[in-house]
Amino acid sequence: MTTTQKTIRVILVDQQPSSASNLGMALAGSPLIQVIGQAADRNETLQLCQLTGPDVVLINLLMPDLDGVSTVRLVSNQFPQTIVLVFSEPQDEAELRAALEAGAAGYLPLDATPEYLAGVIQQVAEGKRSFAANQTTPPMITETAQPIYPASSVDLRSSELAEAARIQTSLLPAEPPTIPGWELAVKMKPARETSGDFYDFIPLEHGKVAIVIGDVSDKGLGAALFMAMTSTLFRTFIPRQPSMPALIMSQVNERILSDSGGSSFVTTFLSVLEPNTGRLRYVNGGHVPPLMVGAQRGKTIDHLSRTGMALGVHPSAAWQQKLVKFAPGDFLLMYTDGILDAQNCDGVFYGHQRLTQVARARPGGSAQQIVERILADVAQFTGDAPVNDDLILLVLARKK
Repeated sequence: MTTTQKTIRVILVDQQPSSASNLGMALAGSPLIQVIGQAADRNETLQLCQLTGPDVVLINLLMPDLDGVSTVRLVSNQFPQTIVLVFSEPQDEAELRAALEAGAAGYLPLDATPEYLAGVIQQVAEGKRSFAANQTTPPMITETAQPIYPASSVDLRSSELAEAARIQTSLLPAEPPTIPGWELAVKMKPARETSGDFYDFIPLEHGKVAIVIGDVSDKGLGAALFMAMTSTLFRTFIPRQPSMPALIMSQVNERILSDSGGSSFVTTFLSVLEPNTGRLRYVNGGHVPPLMVGAQRGKTIDHLSRTGMALGVHPSAAWQQKLVKFAPGDFLLMYTDGILDAQNCDGVFYGHQRLTQVARARPGGSAQQIVERILADVAQFTGDAPVNDDLILLVLARKK
């Protein structure tokens, strides 16, 4: 008889966004661990714990502007069911002892490997509080180290690509959430082993649901790493300001720029659905406009056009928040530009006009049937032509 092991939900606390994002990417390799957010200071840590109720919190004690020991104490006292682990140098004996006395379950060296770290997290989550802190395995990613998979390399081994693809898949929702009175369906098709496209569904208070879809400017492994960082940032900031998508975009933009230095950008459509009222608040950061299709025959299709620029372009960028309302039978078609840019063997693009025609021609059907019908039309159009871009197709429909 087999037993299902519970997923371990983890928060990372580190003032360096790149360190936390890379650590989150590494931990995503474990099927039993889910990184649900990252914090840069004590207040963010306590707010995230209050909102998400994590199983484990990992705290870097060496952050210059964070009193790590007091953070450990506050988390341990206010959230006694949460296990706290700390990072530090073994020679910092006084700091480590103070952290353990404040409630930390144990510590890990800064050079811990992802495999070792995942093993320790699983051990302490299962109640095995004692583990070895000394090991001689290669160092983890740090702020100055090279990425695990350099995006510029042309000699990546197939096994590395397969592992990167598996990690990336684990960051995406396994399936859309169930929303009474609504239907959600999504399909993603990477052009390569890894993708820069992403989507997420984030449940919020009072039955609200955040839906985000994005497209990183780069391709391949570089885009996959950038996607992982962006996805983690949205999971962190959305629960804090669920009714203010424009503010969320500004916060994510600031962290992306501080981490990446403008090396890439990401177009994003961020929305928050109120299922009971049918209202959808949204911002469109440079993304291809979603299509709002009415249930009434002949009704004009609304294009939810851009309300600001892409993320990661400019530190002073701003976004305008807008609102739409679903009537019963209406649906919203969200997608990435891989749909529009799909080409047939003659080099002709699928394009916006054909997508609009197929969406408008819907005589009925579920959200899943809409997704399948559009993708079947794309496949029929492209035929045997090679696929050059990732694509996501996501449908949100209000039941009649």
